[in-house]
Amino acid sequence: MKKTVESSMLYGRPFGGVITLVNNSLRKVTKTLHSEDRLVIVRVANYLLVNVHFPCVGTPDRVLICEDILATISSWCNSYSDCAILMAGDLNICLHSADEVAQRIHVFLKYCSLYRCDDIFPNQKLNNYINSALRQESCIDYCLTSRPNSVLNFAVLDHDINYSDHLPLSIYIDTDVRDQNVNVGRMNNINHTPVSKQLIWDNADLVSYYYHTGTLLLPILSRVDELLLQSSDNITDAHTLCTGIDSVYDEITQVLITAYRLYVPDRVKNFHKFWWNEELDILKEASISSNKLWKVAGRPRQSNIFDKAV
Repeated sequence: MKKTVESSMLYGRPFGGVITLVNNSLRKVTKTLHSEDRLVIVRVANYLLVNVHFPCVGTPDRVLICEDILATISSWCNSYSDCAILMAGDLNICLHSADEVAQRIHVFLKYCSLYRCDDIFPNQKLNNYINSALRQESCIDYCLTSRPNSVLNFAVLDHDINYSDHLPLSIYIDTDVRDQNVNVGRMNNINHTPVSKQLIWDNADLVSYYYHTGTLLLPILSRVDELLLQSSDNITDAHTLCTGIDSVYDEITQVLITAYRLYVPDRVKNFHKFWWNEELDILKEASISSNKLWKVAGRPRQSNIFDKAV
């Protein structure tokens, strides 16, 4: 930041920190090892996931900060030498440059035996920082791995819905987490609150659901007719009749449950946007199309294409 709160309004682009999200299915094999403003290291099964954000050019004591980050990562890698390393983040420097930080990163990569994923997948050597307003493009975000043979895919994604000037990086790795024995400390105290779900009938296979329930409910209909006949003729006593009704009810319920599990998806409540409708689908598609046209035209800052994309 270029100003303090006491002097005047804040302006500029402050550093916001880093965050690592882990899927709930991996919580039992996950342990946070290190967390600070520019560095998060998490062990997931047999992998060390290193999330990093280096200071940009012009930051005071930039080289010292970078050295401290690299030293911290090296220390954790040495402590968990049995783990593979997957490091990713904004290095804020092109590794092909002669910058002092870039040279120190190269020494670090050699020391930790890390490989660049854009070297493993050369077709993804793309600029991942694109600032149209400043007319600047560069490659400053990287994925690094100690097990190149485990990387199934790496890509620089250019999504139409992306409000950042950084393009996201995607990496798929092959690893087995089923038999990992990781000391996760207090992870055993996970809150097992029941999850409430609802059926999504809009995405159901209604034809299959209709025929499945029809086939299984038809025999039960004969039972219902039989009970009605017995009731009208007073053939059975009340207790036997109630028992028969309960039995039919249970059978109908079981048929419906089996059918929805086969043909109707269920999701956690509020999974879908309840306010979304067909009109918004049309507007979304139009927005994506105009954005693609703007990119094809070279991202102009002035023109009818620009006005429509905005």
